[in-house]
Amino acid sequence: MKQEDVTALAALLNLTADQVVKAADEGGLSEHINTYLPTVKIMPVQDFDTLTENLKRQAVAELDKSKLPREIYEYVKGSVLEQKEKSLAKQYNVTDYQNFESLIEEIIKTKMKTPPDDEVKRLKDRIVELEDSHKNELSNVSKTFDNRFIDMELNRAIGELPIEAEGDKLKNQQEVVRAMVKAKHSFTVDNDKILTIRDGKPVTDTKLDPVPLNEVVYMVAKDYVNLRPEQGGRGDKSSSGGAGIINFTKYCEDNHLRPNSLELLKAKKDFETKGYKLEY
Repeated sequence: MKQEDVTALAALLNLTADQVVKAADEGGLSEHINTYLPTVKIMPVQDFDTLTENLKRQAVAELDKSKLPREIYEYVKGSVLEQKEKSLAKQYNVTDYQNFESLIEEIIKTKMKTPPDDEVKRLKDRIVELEDSHKNELSNVSKTFDNRFIDMELNRAIGELPIEAEGDKLKNQQEVVRAMVKAKHSFTVDNDKILTIRDGKPVTDTKLDPVPLNEVVYMVAKDYVNLRPEQGGRGDKSSSGGAGIINFTKYCEDNHLRPNSLELLKAKKDFETKGYKLEY
């Protein structure tokens, strides 16, 4: 065995160089490797980067402000108020103010020269009312758009299911799938992508990437309706009459298809439609 190989194995397995040489000559190297493997998790570098980013995003999403250090909470709170002050000052063309309260006073002065106290309070309350109303209207419009988008994508995913039925029977089984999917999950839209929520948590894969909606629908559907088997079956070309076998992992690497991307899912569906058996 070359010295550089001995050195590399020793560093990887946490052994001395003499132990590696002895194990290679007398047998037992596989035992060291089998002892090492259960203690580590190995993944491609690009997948680790994805996992790291998703962990950061998940940590931020799960922050509980009641448990944050006070100095951090006060900093975030102050930043939000500062942005709000700047927005209102720009809207009403106010440049000279000390804080949020003085900003409101200046806004009122632009409307009334010497307003009575009760009028000042009424106008302050009106500003708050209008802001709340505006936020609610935006929220309602956003929810309406998101719900329509979710329903459209859900209908598409259910319509693509290879259900073994036709006519009214097909429609009835599609409604069964729809009811069970909605009973088990809720949905939200994040950056134009649909996130599936189950038991209060996003449905993700091993790298914490969101599972696509069509895959969620398929996993639910196979438990409640009969789905046609994949074209070509599970055998190879000689036994099933399919189109053959594809090393899909290598295909994705050669074509730079990222895990869970739309391009990868489309390629997978195209191969399966043509009867190929995919190996990973």
